[in-house]
Amino acid sequence: MTEAARDADIVQENGPERVEFKKDLFAVIVREAPAHALLLSSSSAIPSSVFTGELADEDAARVLIGHPFNPD
Repeated sequence: MTEAARDADIVQENGPERVEFKKDLFAVIVREAPAHALLLSSSSAIPSSVFTGELADEDAARVLIGHPFNPD
């Protein structure tokens, strides 16, 4: 993940809908992605505030729900 996120402007997470998984994953993403990067989650049912509560405020503020979809 370090190499993939190192120079990213946007990081899109598409992991399982499990709170603990997302908490652990975003802790890593925040550590590896540049401070300016937007951090998106594909969460459908879990609000981002549930899995970002342990992040620093400035890092939690970069997390958005950005669910990908197929426009066709």
